[in-house]
Amino acid sequence: MGRRLGVVEVELGDPVDVLEDHREFRGHPLDLLVGQPQPGEAGDVKHLVAVDHARDIRCGTAGAGVRRRHRLVLFNVAGVRGEKAERFVVLNLRLLAASFTVVGLLFIITPDGVLDVISDLGDEIGNFTRAPETTEQFWLALAFAYMVVIAGICVVVQADVVRYRPLLLVLAAGKTASSLAALGFYLFDQDVFIYLLNFLVDGYLALLSLWLWALAGRVGRPAAPG
Repeated sequence: MGRRLGVVEVELGDPVDVLEDHREFRGHPLDLLVGQPQPGEAGDVKHLVAVDHARDIRCGTAGAGVRRRHRLVLFNVAGVRGEKAERFVVLNLRLLAASFTVVGLLFIITPDGVLDVISDLGDEIGNFTRAPETTEQFWLALAFAYMVVIAGICVVVQADVVRYRPLLLVLAAGKTASSLAALGFYLFDQDVFIYLLNFLVDGYLALLSLWLWALAGRVGRPAAPG
C-alpha cells in the first residue's frame, strides 16, 4: 500500500492517420509487452507498451506511397465544396447539354438509323427483339422537343448553379419518368433492347442529376445578381 503509482504516459494516435491508413494495420498487430513491476511502482499494474508497426512502416518511402494511394483511391464526396464543387457541376452540365443536343439531332434526322444501330448492338449482346421502325412523326416531334428542353435546362443551370439549382430536380424527374416508362415497355410489351438500354441510361442520368443538385448546394455563395 506504500508503493507509489507510476505515471503512465499515453500518446493518442492521430485520428486522421487512423482513418486514412486503417488498412496498414492489417498484418501488423499491435504488440503489448508485459513487464514486471519495479520497486516503488504499483504491483497490480503491468507495464503495457504499444508498438505501432504501421507507424514504423510510414517512416520509409514505401509507407509514404501507401498513404498517397489511400488519398487517391478514397474519393471523399463530402469534401467537395465551394469553387471546386461549382466547377465540377458546370463541367458535367455542359457535357450533358452537348450530349442531349447530339442525341436530339440524331433522333430527328435519322431516327431509324439510331434504332438500327442500337438493335444491332442488342443482337451482339443477346437475343433481343429489334426496335420497331418509326412511323408516328408526332411522337418523334415530342421526343425531339423533350431533348431540346433538357439540353436547355443544362445550359441555363450551368450559367448560375446556385440560382437555377432547383431545375436539376426537374431534370431528374424527367429522366426518372423516361427510365421507368422504358422499363414498363420492356417488361410488359416487348423485350426490345433499346427499352432496356434507355431504362439503364436514363436511370443513371436521374441519379447524376440528383448528385449534381446536391453538389450545387455546397457551393456556398449567394446567387449572382440578375
